[in-house]
Amino acid sequence: MKLNQLRLSREIVSELEAFAQILGNSPEVPKPTRKFIGQALYGMLKAQSVVVSQIAQALPEPISVFCRLQRLCYQLANSRWDPLSCAGGYLEWARQEIGPDTVLCADIGDIAKKYAKSMPGLSQVWDGSDKTVKRAGYFLAEIEAVRSDGRHVPLYLETLSSRKASYVSQNHQMDMAIDFVIAHIGTREIWAMDRGFDDEKRFRFMDERKLSWVIRVRGGRHAQKAGLPYLKSQAISELAARMSPSVSLSLQSGGKTRALQAASIRIELKDRPDAGYSLVAVWTKRKNPWYLLTNMAASTACQIQRIARAYAARWGVEDAARVIKQCFDLENIRLLTFQGIRKMVWLALWAYAFLCRIGLWPKKYLAVLLSAVSALWDWRGLKIIHYRLSNFIAMALVWPPPKKRGPRRKGRAWIPAFAGMTGKNP
Repeated sequence: MKLNQLRLSREIVSELEAFAQILGNSPEVPKPTRKFIGQALYGMLKAQSVVVSQIAQALPEPISVFCRLQRLCYQLANSRWDPLSCAGGYLEWARQEIGPDTVLCADIGDIAKKYAKSMPGLSQVWDGSDKTVKRAGYFLAEIEAVRSDGRHVPLYLETLSSRKASYVSQNHQMDMAIDFVIAHIGTREIWAMDRGFDDEKRFRFMDERKLSWVIRVRGGRHAQKAGLPYLKSQAISELAARMSPSVSLSLQSGGKTRALQAASIRIELKDRPDAGYSLVAVWTKRKNPWYLLTNMAASTACQIQRIARAYAARWGVEDAARVIKQCFDLENIRLLTFQGIRKMVWLALWAYAFLCRIGLWPKKYLAVLLSAVSALWDWRGLKIIHYRLSNFIAMALVWPPPKKRGPRRKGRAWIPAFAGMTGKNP
């Protein structure tokens, strides 16, 4: 068993080295920063934390923890590199893993720092878990890709602060994020967003970039049926109340099958009469249906089902935010510079991206990995396996025993596979 564990650990470390090389492919990334990214991801995956002291303690190096801590803090504060230069190379790899049926989910998240006082750039944020306004925290611009087979490919996670001079608005920051992603990924995928993006400016922005999108709108938004200009506009909830379900579909959620019904009509918005949209109403067990506005065709049953499933996949960005916060303790982040906080958040995204990269392995290999971690439930019935993957990788990076002592040499790394990240020969 120990031999199999050792092989698994070497395979994981080898995969991590290849992933770190993808992030450091850009010529704008200095060579020391490339080594730092690999080391930071290794320590973060092993410690399952974004606290720099815990990452330093998790690194298998013969130097003191204080020296490791100094090196990590220096790179986090170093202005010679920017996370977006690394994100460009990563998105080039991610483009190969997603197809035209992939749903790109965008959302605004948050990091609540309830007791923080001296951290830079703190501003009031809306805490979605408590449904309250927190006095201190940061916003997050999140974009996640959910493939047709349900597997995740994270794309973007930027830290926002309304107290910074470069901050304009949440919509402006999200526009920049979408432009950055489509510059590397393309425009063939479907974008899905929640009610927070119910805005004519957002519709116009998405149409100008020729994106296919589905946005859930509020029932109080006014519209009128297409081709009937003499009628007054009505609330979308009133229009949907006169619709009768014409399409049935089923969705898998939490190991259960949910039966839904849907219908669609063509509508026109008052501020955009020339842009033709479709309203897809999806009835669930809840009191109010989903009001989905889209610029895609929604005349046939297959098209309506595709739109409803695309919006249902939007929950993947919520799952991703929860995994990053819980697996890497993101809300416990502690740094004294805003750039350091921003870089650490990107590193947390890439650590989660590495879990997703392992999750793209064939299922028979995943079964071997996940069976090594004891659990109280069967992983095959789970929607999200990244918690199990995180625990497995944290165990795997500890499995290799220290190499037998030999002639001492300065800078010797005791994990042979890790030597590639440190730039030293074993």
